[in-house]
Amino acid sequence: MLCKNLLRLNLAIVGLALPTLLYAQKLEIESRIKPEEVPPQALTYLTTGGVEKAQWYFEEGLSSTSLEAKFKHDKRWFSVEFSEDGSLQDIEVTIRMEELNKATRNRILEEFERQFGRYKIRKVQVQYQSTSLATLIQKKMPLLSVPHAFEIVVKGKKGKLPKLWKFTFSAQGELLSLNQIITRNSEHLEY
Repeated sequence: MLCKNLLRLNLAIVGLALPTLLYAQKLEIESRIKPEEVPPQALTYLTTGGVEKAQWYFEEGLSSTSLEAKFKHDKRWFSVEFSEDGSLQDIEVTIRMEELNKATRNRILEEFERQFGRYKIRKVQVQYQSTSLATLIQKKMPLLSVPHAFEIVVKGKKGKLPKLWKFTFSAQGELLSLNQIITRNSEHLEY
């Protein structure tokens, strides 16, 4: 009898904790920085990739920091993320949802339908971790031929109020992670 009660208690605890285990919160605070504040290795990576001008940001999260170069090339926004020492982390390119193959797009949209009553897609990015920036910029391969993952920012309603969510999907459209985006409260004057 005691064993059954402990089992029920454990199942109840897991059942209550499960919704919070399915998604995490992601705090992203970006601050603009000057190119002089960027490690030479990161600057060199961009210039050898064919990028002459980029805007640089220092990004703070709940448990990590990074540097990010953002620029527009051939009507697409690129975001190249580096660790603080200048090592490449990933490259993201903004695309339209319609550019995804139909099967992948349908799997992703089905996930949004499961998660939200109503939602609006804010941004879709294809993410690369092992493809060089020069290859992407010089179009030596089709943009969607070997993506690592897709990051999609959605404004969706869970409960009473809509919130921003960042989904990461595999190249086949399988959900890898889901984070609620927490933005800095800007009701106060900041100096």
